[in-house]
Amino acid sequence: MESGEIVIAGPPRAVGLLLAGGFSGLHLALARLVLDTAARSDAGPLYRTTLLTVGNAPAVADDGTVLRPEAKAGGPAAFDALFVIAGPDPDQALHPALYPWLRRLSRSGALLGAVDTGAVLLAEAGLAEGRRVAVAAAYAPLFRDRYPDVAAVSDGIVFDDNLLTCPGGLSVAEMMTDYVASTAGPGLARRVAAALHWQRPRDASEDAGAALARRGAALMHRNLVRPLSLAQLAAALDTTPRTLARRFIAAYGETPMAHYRRLRLDRARDLLQRGGLSVAQAAAACGFPSPANFATAFRREFGSAPRDYRG
Repeated sequence: MESGEIVIAGPPRAVGLLLAGGFSGLHLALARLVLDTAARSDAGPLYRTTLLTVGNAPAVADDGTVLRPEAKAGGPAAFDALFVIAGPDPDQALHPALYPWLRRLSRSGALLGAVDTGAVLLAEAGLAEGRRVAVAAAYAPLFRDRYPDVAAVSDGIVFDDNLLTCPGGLSVAEMMTDYVASTAGPGLARRVAAALHWQRPRDASEDAGAALARRGAALMHRNLVRPLSLAQLAAALDTTPRTLARRFIAAYGETPMAHYRRLRLDRARDLLQRGGLSVAQAAAACGFPSPANFATAFRREFGSAPRDYRG
């Protein structure tokens, strides 16, 4: 196993690909290509993808290709990640019947991704408020007017808590490679990029230390339910615990594990405010097996008991 790879035990991660009307066939092909390439690695079966549509109806791509779904969006199937692959028309991504389902997925700890105008579906479901998302450049001004509480960008991928979004085009491949890196380690992500003969673009203005801290934070976001140790984080990022700690303090003003705990507590507070989960369930969903320890950490962080935040 290459350095920087996370050992994954258990069944493959369930990844749903929700096709909205007028979606780009290229975007779907890129998403599947990255996941399929990762699945062919010697790390074993890592991902199980399922095509979804609204109402289980056939989906028509922008080039006229008709695809039959493998499952109905909003059904009982559970997913570790769901990516909304939408087209240029945001109105075709509006499906109110799916909003409760998306909120349930979010409460369960699933990653929610979106391509092009797919972030509209997440915003309409109330899952993007106070977050950053990426949308297609042509739609960004209208999106900002429509959702003033959501920070929309269109110049790259955005990983914010459990939301992973991109504006489309080749950034879909980068987004999916980042998903592989966050769930299976940067070692495998590099092998996927090499197998596809492409070099992932990087922001030249971002120094190596800040980039390492950013990748570390993204890895933490993807492992809130089963937190990694400092040693595991460092190994997955091809660095040492000491270097990782130094980079985190420089970037965030706190140690990696303090940052990790705060992310988990922030996520727990968010789950409690949305309602539907008990304190014990919210604790477990954020990697706190002991409700008593969770309550103590929560009170220390926010000054109130978890039950005070229940929606």
